[in-house]
Amino acid sequence: MYKVLSRSHTFLCNQPHLDYTKKYELNAYIAAHKPDVVMLNETWLNKSINSREIIEDPSYDIFRSDRSQSTHPADPDNPKKFRKFGGGVLIAVKSDIDAKIKRVSVRKGAEMVAIETTIGKNKFVFCTVYRVGTLGETNHDSIMNSIKSFYRGKNLRNIFVAGDLNLSSVTWPLDNTNLTSLSRIDRLFVDSFDELGLQQLISSPTHLKGKTLDVFLTNSGQLASDITVHSGQLLCKSDHFLITCKIKANKKTKRCPRRRIYNFKKANWAQLNEDISNVPWYSLIDTREAESAWQNFKIVIHSLIDKHIPQITIQDSFSPPWFDSDCFAAHRKKIRAHTKFKETKTASSELAWISSRKNFKNLCCEKMRDNLYNTGDPALITKKFWSHVKSNAKSHRLPECMHRQETYRSSPLEKAELFNKHFHDQFTGPSSYNIDIDWTNDQQFEVNFNPARIANLLRNVNPNKASGPDGIDGKILKNCATSLAEPLSLLFKLSYNSGDVPKDWRTANVVPVFKKKKKKK
Repeated sequence: MYKVLSRSHTFLCNQPHLDYTKKYELNAYIAAHKPDVVMLNETWLNKSINSREIIEDPSYDIFRSDRSQSTHPADPDNPKKFRKFGGGVLIAVKSDIDAKIKRVSVRKGAEMVAIETTIGKNKFVFCTVYRVGTLGETNHDSIMNSIKSFYRGKNLRNIFVAGDLNLSSVTWPLDNTNLTSLSRIDRLFVDSFDELGLQQLISSPTHLKGKTLDVFLTNSGQLASDITVHSGQLLCKSDHFLITCKIKANKKTKRCPRRRIYNFKKANWAQLNEDISNVPWYSLIDTREAESAWQNFKIVIHSLIDKHIPQITIQDSFSPPWFDSDCFAAHRKKIRAHTKFKETKTASSELAWISSRKNFKNLCCEKMRDNLYNTGDPALITKKFWSHVKSNAKSHRLPECMHRQETYRSSPLEKAELFNKHFHDQFTGPSSYNIDIDWTNDQQFEVNFNPARIANLLRNVNPNKASGPDGIDGKILKNCATSLAEPLSLLFKLSYNSGDVPKDWRTANVVPVFKKKKKKK
C-alpha cells in the first residue's frame, strides 16, 4: 500500500530565502506520517537551493523541476507577466521501498515531473503538474503529450497525476449540465482526460474559496482508497488544501537495522565512580600477565557500566539528528491548535494557532543550532556538524561496487577484505636486526605512570570520538577519569615492565576516508 501526499501552492521559497517555517512544518509532517510518495506544487525553488534543504530525511529520493524558460515559456502577448521565481514541482519517494524507481521524461513547455516505480510486474507512474490558468493550447498539448507517453509499452501502467491545473470553470464531478459552461481550454483538458481514461478522484473543494482547482487523476481508480482532502492549513500555510490517499500495491519495505546503545543521559556517574574506586584492583591486576590483567579489567568495567548506565534499542532512522521528541511535541501542539481554530473560528483560537506555529519554528531553529555547535567537542569542525551534513547528503561512504586491480567486490565483508589487502600491501615485512643490547643502565628508562597524570589525560578525552575495539566509550573515560586512573596506571606499569602489550591495544578499527580520484577504485 502506497501512502501518497499531494499539496499545491506550497511556496517553500520566498525569494531569495527559504521559508523555514514551512520547511520545518513539512519535515515534521513527513517524520510523523511517513508517506511513501510526496508531490508538491508551486515550490518556488531554484538551482541555488539543494533538495536536502527541503526534505531533510535522506531516505527519500527527490525529483524536482524548477521554473525555467523551457518549462514555462513567457506569454509572447504579455512577457512582463512571467514570474521568474514562481511555479516549480517536486516529487519525493521513499528509497527504502523494495522497488525500482526511475524518473520519466516529460515534454518541454510544461511544469511537471514524473517517476515510475516497478514492484514485480506492476508499474506505477506518479506525476505532479502545475499549470498557470492563463496558459493556452500549447501548454495543454505539452502536458497531455507527456501523459500520453506514460501509456507506451506492452505492460499497463497505473498512472496517478496530481497537481493544480487551474481549471477554474470545471465543477467536479462532471455531468452533461455543467459541460456547456466550461471555457474552451478547460473543455480541452476535460476531453483529453476522457480520451485517456483518466478519472478525477476529487469532488470536494481544494481551495479556500471553495473551488476544486486540484486534480488527482488516475486510470486505475480501483487501486485508490481513503482519498481525503484536509481542509484548512494542516501541513503549512497555503490557500490550497492537503490531499492524502492510499494506493494498493504489494509494497515491501527494507527494514533499518536495530542496535543497542548506552543512554548516557540517564547514567548514574556518581555511583559508577564509587563502585570503580571500591574494586580491589591490586589483586586483579598487579600479579597477573598483561593480557590476563587487561581482560579482567574489561570484565569488571563492563559489568559496572551495564549496572549504572541503561541501554536503549534504536533503529537507524533517517530523520534529521536535531529533530527530537521536543520538536514532535511542538508539532502536535500546533496541529491541535489548528484543529481547534477550524472548529471555533474565534480570534483567540487563531492567535493560539499562530503562536504555536511561531514557537514550533523557533524551537526547530534552536535545536538545529545546538546540534551544530557542541561545546564538548574541541574539534574546529565538530562531529555533530558532520552528522548534520551526512543526514542532508545523498552520498555513501563506500560505493556499492568497488574494484582493486582486476578484482571486483560488492558485499560489505568482501569490500573490507579488499581494503585490508590494499593496506597490507603498503607495508614491508618485519625487519631482523642482530644487535647486542646493553641492559646495565635499564633503570634510567623507568617511566612514572602517575595516576594523577593519567586522570588529567582522561579528562581531556574527546567524548564524541568512537570507542575502540575495547568498547569503552569516550564519555565513560572522561566522566570516570579519577576512578579509572588507578587501575590504568597498574596496567600500563605491568605492560611496560613485562614487555607484553594486550591484544586490544595492538588492534584498531580502521575507517577508509576518501580523498580524491574515483571512489570505486
